[in-house]
Amino acid sequence: MTTLTNRPKTALLVIDVQNGVVADAYDRDTVVANIATLVDKARVAGIDVVWIQHNNDDLVKDTENWQFVPELKWGAGEPVVQKHYADAFEETDLESVLAAGGIGRVYVAGAQTDECVRSTLHGALVRGYDATLVGDAHTTDDMSSYGAPTPDKVIAHTNLYWQYHTAPGRIAGTVSTADADFGAPVATTVQLKYHTVTPRIFVTDVTAAVDFLKTTFGATGEIAPGRPAEIQIGDSLVMVSEAGERELFPAFLYVYVDDADAAYRRAIDAGAVSVEEPSDTPYGDRRAMVRDPFGNTFQIAHRAAV
Repeated sequence: MTTLTNRPKTALLVIDVQNGVVADAYDRDTVVANIATLVDKARVAGIDVVWIQHNNDDLVKDTENWQFVPELKWGAGEPVVQKHYADAFEETDLESVLAAGGIGRVYVAGAQTDECVRSTLHGALVRGYDATLVGDAHTTDDMSSYGAPTPDKVIAHTNLYWQYHTAPGRIAGTVSTADADFGAPVATTVQLKYHTVTPRIFVTDVTAAVDFLKTTFGATGEIAPGRPAEIQIGDSLVMVSEAGERELFPAFLYVYVDDADAAYRRAIDAGAVSVEEPSDTPYGDRRAMVRDPFGNTFQIAHRAAV
């Protein structure tokens, strides 16, 4: 959603994945491999990859420690931002790089979780950006001998609190590498909350139904055992349950999106059947209608006129 004006684009920030930073980091190889996957996905999606590189007494420019890890390949023309503080926005040109690209939303990956990753997440949010953490693509060293939690707990806690973090007019949230969809529409909020009326859908396959909602509407949320899946679509919560707890019956939902035509195409590509192709209505909505593979009907609309 972002509070920044005319900044509709997205960027991936790769923070401090340098030899001297991640040499002893927790689950280093897996995290670096996930970051490499994210970089590839971002390039395919046509979004900017911005590399952040720390400088201090242990990370001296042009030394081996200062270099990015060999598994990650910088692409020609991709910005590299040099920094000296934990927050990548402090006394750097990161803001001007993002502004020049029309970027108002950032995905964040890298190191270290409890220092530069957290600081940059908060720095982005307070400056008006939407900031999404990729939960399996950041890491940190084991500082438990100094009284800190073990690194697995530091990472898990950061993922947990950022998933539910929020600010007026801005979006936080945590996703996995597999679920990071740089081409998906931005939801209007990720603050999980029940409304006075909360739709509940019963389906034969919860996993497939949730995947359909994520693909079509950019929904967020995960499946938890023993309870309905709580899925955020825009500013609304939808509960998705397995048939058997209650009888199977279809839902009919009217969903506002940024682009009804694009959402309609995503729905069809995800296996929905067209009921009505996109068209303009007399009351100002541009609207389409589809039936998903589970029998639920969605009218998909955006305001075509005020």
